[in-house]
Amino acid sequence: MTDSDKPSGDRPANEIEVTPEMIEAGALSMSGYDPDFDTLESISLEIFRAMIVASPKGFVVDVHLLD
Repeated sequence: MTDSDKPSGDRPANEIEVTPEMIEAGALSMSGYDPDFDTLESISLEIFRAMIVASPKGFVVDVHLLD
């Protein structure tokens, strides 16, 4: 049995479920992508930020990743 086959309560704590709200927030952020203005790094960071904000409470990220 792999970790992905286990019930969520039995999975390692470092796994994070991506919720539909997080996906929607990332997609909305991606919709503003302009290849003439944005770099791949900047749009990736914007998507990540949007998904963090939309994540369930308790999701903790090193704030230095967002600088």
